[in-house]
Amino acid sequence: MVADTELRKQHQRDAILRDRMRKAFDMAYDTDAALIVRWNPFFPRFNGHTVAQQSLDYAILLLLSDDRTYGTDDAGEANRIIRRILDHQDLRPKSETFGNFFWMTHWDRVKDKNAVSFGAQPDARWISGGCCRKGLPGRCAERFNRGCFVCPR
Repeated sequence: MVADTELRKQHQRDAILRDRMRKAFDMAYDTDAALIVRWNPFFPRFNGHTVAQQSLDYAILLLLSDDRTYGTDDAGEANRIIRRILDHQDLRPKSETFGNFFWMTHWDRVKDKNAVSFGAQPDARWISGGCCRKGLPGRCAERFNRGCFVCPR
């Protein structure tokens, strides 16, 4: 019975952390761009809309959340975010960074050849593996899986 109590406590902590992250991301979310906005006076090149890092994490939170809590269509918004993220994947076949995601929308190239690690691996498994309560609709899931297939494994 001790294991059940500890597991229940862990689930409660998990729910509290997800709720805190959701509120923080809600404040940084730009609904027009369907991406998270970051601003830091010390690192101006990282100011603007983030792509796969925080925005994909937010999409996963939306897929895990319960629409009744916030009264919104979280799965629909998550799909918008994922479509925007996929728009910022380097799909030039001869590129050294082929398959990677641009970190910021205003960057003209992928600056880190290993940048794919922050967007594709664990998050792709969560979304395409059906770990989220709500899945992606057909076309979005197909595009997401095709985009992640391009990524090195």
